[in-house]
Amino acid sequence: MASEPKALSVQAAAQLLGVSQQTLRRWDRSGKLKATRHPVNGYRQYAVADLERLRGLLGDAPEVAPTAPAARGVLLGRQRELDTLSARRVAGQRVQTIAGPPGVGKTRLAQALAEVAGAAGSAFVCDLGEARSEADVLRMVAGALGLPLTAGGQALAPSERVQRLLSRRDGALLVLDGADGVVTALATLVARWSAAAPGVHFVVTSREHLRIAGEQVLELAPLALPAPGTPPAEAPAVQLFLARVRELYPEHQPGAAELELIAEITRQLEGVPLALELAAAQLAYGSAGALLARLPGQLDSLVSERRDVRPGHSSLRAAIAGSWRALPALERALLARCSVFRGGFSATAAEAVLGGDAAEVASALRGLHQKSLLGSAGSASAGAGGARRFALLTSLRDFAAEHLTAAEATTVAARHAACYLEAGERWAAALDQRGGAAALHELAQESDHLLAVHARAVAGQLPTLPDAGLRAALVLHALLLHRGPTMLARDLLDAALGAAPDAPPALCARALTARAEVLRLLGEITPARADLDAAAALVPAAEPHLGTRLGWLRGVLDADQGRYAEARAGLEAALAAATTQGDDDLGGRISSSLGIVAHLEGRLRDAEICYERAVSACHAAGNLRTEGFALANLANLHGDLGHPGADAEHSRAHALAREIGSRPLELQVAGSRAHHLHLAGDLDAARDAYRAGLALARELGDRRFEGLLAGNLATLCLEMGALDQAEALYDETLAIFTGAADRRREVVTLALLAGVHAAAGHLERARDALARAHARLGDAADAIAHDMLALSQAHLELGAARRAEAAGDLGPALALREAALARLVVAETPSTSTSTSTSTSTSTSTSTTRMPPLVERWDDARLVVRLLRARLGPRPAGSVVLDARVHRLEHDAAVITLARRPVLRGLLYRLAAAGERGLDKASLARDLFGPGFDVARHDDPFRVSLRRLRALLGPAGLEVELTETGYRLRTPPGFIFVAADAARA
Repeated sequence: MASEPKALSVQAAAQLLGVSQQTLRRWDRSGKLKATRHPVNGYRQYAVADLERLRGLLGDAPEVAPTAPAARGVLLGRQRELDTLSARRVAGQRVQTIAGPPGVGKTRLAQALAEVAGAAGSAFVCDLGEARSEADVLRMVAGALGLPLTAGGQALAPSERVQRLLSRRDGALLVLDGADGVVTALATLVARWSAAAPGVHFVVTSREHLRIAGEQVLELAPLALPAPGTPPAEAPAVQLFLARVRELYPEHQPGAAELELIAEITRQLEGVPLALELAAAQLAYGSAGALLARLPGQLDSLVSERRDVRPGHSSLRAAIAGSWRALPALERALLARCSVFRGGFSATAAEAVLGGDAAEVASALRGLHQKSLLGSAGSASAGAGGARRFALLTSLRDFAAEHLTAAEATTVAARHAACYLEAGERWAAALDQRGGAAALHELAQESDHLLAVHARAVAGQLPTLPDAGLRAALVLHALLLHRGPTMLARDLLDAALGAAPDAPPALCARALTARAEVLRLLGEITPARADLDAAAALVPAAEPHLGTRLGWLRGVLDADQGRYAEARAGLEAALAAATTQGDDDLGGRISSSLGIVAHLEGRLRDAEICYERAVSACHAAGNLRTEGFALANLANLHGDLGHPGADAEHSRAHALAREIGSRPLELQVAGSRAHHLHLAGDLDAARDAYRAGLALARELGDRRFEGLLAGNLATLCLEMGALDQAEALYDETLAIFTGAADRRREVVTLALLAGVHAAAGHLERARDALARAHARLGDAADAIAHDMLALSQAHLELGAARRAEAAGDLGPALALREAALARLVVAETPSTSTSTSTSTSTSTSTSTTRMPPLVERWDDARLVVRLLRARLGPRPAGSVVLDARVHRLEHDAAVITLARRPVLRGLLYRLAAAGERGLDKASLARDLFGPGFDVARHDDPFRVSLRRLRALLGPAGLEVELTETGYRLRTPPGFIFVAADAARA
């Protein structure tokens, strides 16, 4: 029998000790184990006796296999976190803690990291979920490493034996999972082991940080939820839910409707993986809708039926209860009180709401955060110094709320309401002021708390604050007017008014007034008037400014419905009252509304004066929101008139919208810009701008502005020949204005809809729409509406002419065409009430007050002109051709379009009609810009318009020349201007 060798090679020695050859060489250099040389080949070798001695010190070779990571399939939604942990490990980070609230997926992420590490080297996973002492930790870690804690009769300390074994595991990864119950003991051990085993990497999963030197923490958040407008199946939370469902039911393939329900389930469960997995397992017992209905009781309804899970993972309640029991008494008490919060909250708010010593509250918040029971909700605004904000998961909040007594819950809720109402009212008052964007950010950030105050007040849970519901609704009304949706503001005010019948009259009046504002935006004019009347009956004598505000809003409603005389009288009375009261802010708002009325009536100079007064007054009062609206309206007016300052005013209004974060003001400016793109003939850009504006109006819930933009876009679609789209948009516009009892816009939209039907050859439908429009208009003295009906009638006649031509009845067809052209010329001739085109601005009704291209086409116009020329004699040198779409100057190949230049078109009409006698400057300016226009003081719009007209007429051989008495139009010999009289000839 061969004798046992007395020395072993480097490779054999490394295998005997269970270490690498590099470790042996390192021990050789340090003197821990000395090598000798083989007498023949000179290779390094080690004495067996030395190796056995060292083996006894290190511990016996493993008797059982170490615990390796088990494959768990694809890791969903955590690739970024896995990459972060791996990159840190490669960079030399040796102690990492994956922290997070119960059920957030810490264990699965650590296992995935171990799988990656195990594929490239060695990795061990130790489950510490049942450990309660240091001895438990040592026993479980030794078991995971496959190490007995006694060797060769030597009684080494367990910690030292584990430490020595780890020192032989260069490059290994040890995952210490579920360390919540032994964090303190584990922290000491990991600190010692990491120092003694520099080649080993440690990853700990725990709700609490180890808080040792060299530790790097990864705070694990719930899985990402479905984002608005994206397919639900792309969200990691939905993917995990579906994956767990398919583990049980491989054939499950949800349809689109079920996917939307599943997306809402994941939102309700806030993307917490444990909750998602528990819920997915329950899908076998009913539909997704039924599961969603059970989720408000998720603590008890989500329970696992599996027998191979940790007790702490068997339900949400079990997962939370373990952490709750481990908390000190003070932290348990403060966590229970934290259940009053909704959404993120600051340490300052916690001190005001939770009660107790400020230092104790701050310490408890830090402790709860370090234990992952209070999560992070981002940072506060810069104004708050970027302080940390805390948040509770819904499941944690519900669990904590169960530990509040009824009396304590009432007290804490009252402190919470007082805290957020005071702050909210302060922010709401600053929204329209300089720096309003910061106040808007604060208010939006705390809106969940204000909604909670409102809900508790409506439910009668704030008996010591009976007016809390109305106060919260008013603060949220201010926020929602800036951010939307408007309908939510109405619902909140409805609920608060219904739940507080005995609230102070002044507060009720403010709430009714606020609701009237909202109803107006929603197009519900009749209920808005009722609210204003009810508010007026409650206004106390001590608050005259509230009565003035009511008068202003009544005037605004009158203007919306085309009752301009009543609107003007009411607004002028309100302005006088505001001036007497010294309320410059309200005076500026009223002046802006008066400008809108003047603009709608065609009194352009009066409108300009009112807008400028509003801009000045609101700027002085610091009301940037109303200043921005007035600037946008002024820019709109100046843009229609060709004023060079319009672009700068638009830019200033947009800058104000950005400064205070007002989305309605952004909508106003965007709509006005879209209108001017339309007028400039950039139809594609205008269409895109109108569509963007419509999307924003719908998002904000501003039905009134939605109707204006839909009407403008319908007109644009007509100009682009998209009759089907135009018809659908006009139907939408008509529904909005009919619901708002807006007679003028309803009549105008019906007239335009009639034109669309005529263009499509549906003459009976066109006649029906016109008949409805005439019935709705009645005998009202509304020049614009009458003009629109005349234009639609002309297009109906042209449609009838086509039908007659198709039947061979050329005589009636010619008569119909000539009558239609005459009607078009008369109706499109600008008057003092229609001398400006309209726009999406609040200063105008809608761009549908100018006639879009309905039935008449260029070929039809040329046919009529040829007939006229035949009556007038030889072919003239040039002509002005009128059709339903454009007013063009045609001279040989030169065509100049005046369709979207109403002021230039008006100048041409008047000069052509005046003939040789011409017109004096003052008369011409007043005709164009309204009777209040003083050309001696404000002649810029007139000069700009005249300069532009001269530039356009030049190629056609026409000239506007200055005479001793004014201006006249000079034409080449034989040039004929086809005006209304000629068309009738």
